[in-house]
Amino acid sequence: MLAQLVSPCGRYLMNWPDLRYLSTVGRKGRIPIWFNFIKINFLSSSSSSLLLPLYFINSFFTLASPCLLDHTVKDYHFYPQWAINFNSATQTLSVGRVCVTYKKKNSAIMSHWLPVSTSANERSYNPCPGCSFNIPALSKKSAIKQRCNSEKCFFNVSLSDTVVYLTRNAKVFACYLPITLSTSWSYATSLALVHFANLSSPASSALFSSMVTIMEDDVLPLSVCKLYTDGSFFPAKDLVLLLWLLLGLPLMMMDLYLTLHPCASLHAFLQLCVLRFMQLYQD
Repeated sequence: MLAQLVSPCGRYLMNWPDLRYLSTVGRKGRIPIWFNFIKINFLSSSSSSLLLPLYFINSFFTLASPCLLDHTVKDYHFYPQWAINFNSATQTLSVGRVCVTYKKKNSAIMSHWLPVSTSANERSYNPCPGCSFNIPALSKKSAIKQRCNSEKCFFNVSLSDTVVYLTRNAKVFACYLPITLSTSWSYATSLALVHFANLSSPASSALFSSMVTIMEDDVLPLSVCKLYTDGSFFPAKDLVLLLWLLLGLPLMMMDLYLTLHPCASLHAFLQLCVLRFMQLYQD
């Protein structure tokens, strides 16, 4: 349940716009009560999306499905794709557009874009005016010079260290104006980190380990008398009561249900309660 709402690394609650874009929740209507309840009770503070350690989820259980670059594109052809690159030398992630690829060399030319603010939920970016990454000779290549007038900072990246920034087609038209992508910086970078860590690269694994607490429980226990939420387990009695009340059902019915069904049914019961509550709100 909770795994559907957290970032791919399992430590942060995703914001509502990201959940809408990913079709995890409905695309219309206000933010529901149950989501605000999670924000109030499951987060480390009101100003952060970081979950309390009790609710951290192993990335093995999150809905992480990174998109890879389109490798059908011909080499040396201009075909921009929004992407995130991991630089193993500087241990940093960079956002930009992969403009020209060279698959035989496992490399590409990428423009550099910077978030307009330091907020983790930021999804708007400005073209970098030029930084230490910039290689001036790249901007003089014909494919770049003719089509990338708004971008000034270009650098070489490794294709194996670059993944797609999940977004709808976001074309760059006006010079030096910010572009807004479909998902936030926090979601896109979390997805990228999980992908790079799964590649078993020592450098990327070190970066991932420094940013994410790794859980050790990858297998559910045989007994489901306790509710699985986050890689840890705790009694579900209070949550049963809460969800039952949220659904507006008499407590006598809850007692009857628990009497007629063994504790092995609690997990499925709680899932049905949450799904039913979400359905009631969306209806």
